[in-house]
Amino acid sequence: MLYVGGTGGLYESERREALRSLELGADDPRAANLRALIDSAPTVPDRPPSAPARLAAWVRGSYDVAASQRWFRIAIVLLFFCWATLNLGALLGVSAFLIRYTGISGLQPEFFDTWYGNAETISQYISIVLIYAGLYFALRGRYLSGYRALQIAVLVQLFIGQFFSFLDQSFSGIWGLLACLAILVMLRLIIAQEQRRVQDHPAAATDARAPRAGPPSAGDIRYELSAKTAGKLVAVLVRAPCALGALVYVALVNQVNIDWDWVFRVPFLLLPIVIAGALLWTSAMQRRPMASGQRSPVT
Repeated sequence: MLYVGGTGGLYESERREALRSLELGADDPRAANLRALIDSAPTVPDRPPSAPARLAAWVRGSYDVAASQRWFRIAIVLLFFCWATLNLGALLGVSAFLIRYTGISGLQPEFFDTWYGNAETISQYISIVLIYAGLYFALRGRYLSGYRALQIAVLVQLFIGQFFSFLDQSFSGIWGLLACLAILVMLRLIIAQEQRRVQDHPAAATDARAPRAGPPSAGDIRYELSAKTAGKLVAVLVRAPCALGALVYVALVNQVNIDWDWVFRVPFLLLPIVIAGALLWTSAMQRRPMASGQRSPVT
């Protein structure tokens, strides 16, 4: 770098980086001479940023502008809700087949004749809980927590659901695998941008809708009512898989011709929901601010 600087080719950014590095070794006796040499070296304007650097800067700026808009928050909530609804609809369809399997009709789906079909169903249970947890966080402005919950849901589908789906469907399941990979890459980029935004603006980590001075407007009242209604809807939908599993279990037990293998299998399918719920409750209790002298219920 000093050779290039002596020949008149030291860029401004390189000069600033060199001086910043010298600050780390300011106690060294050679630092003063090197600093004087760098200060006296001729410099040239910085090179124009490359196309990837310009693209990254545009993405950062666009995300900052979009994240401050209400439509962006609504779009994120709709994304969570649509994804969770699609997964829940698929699970309801599978459970309908399961009820028929108990003797209500003579249909016996081949999906439940394989162990990897059961593993794929379990992954759907876990993904639904995580997606609704992400929706819960997003409704309260905690988008980073919501993105992380959605990322875990994608990882569950990728490494469990898509893996066993590939075993079941062979190469026809490659499209679902590619879709999960694309969503995972997008989420990783969004999480990185949100982390940078939260570090630059700590207030962005809390609820994005700050209270205004004076009486609330009609828009504020509608927003609060819609948020409360959506929160209650999410709470109901989170309990839906548990209620569905309980109904299936009752249908199994009340049949005359009982397949006892399924009687023991249904609680096993519900076990991931209990585990995921316990983990989410523990995480929420650890993040809850404690009053002075109050002991956290989670140690």
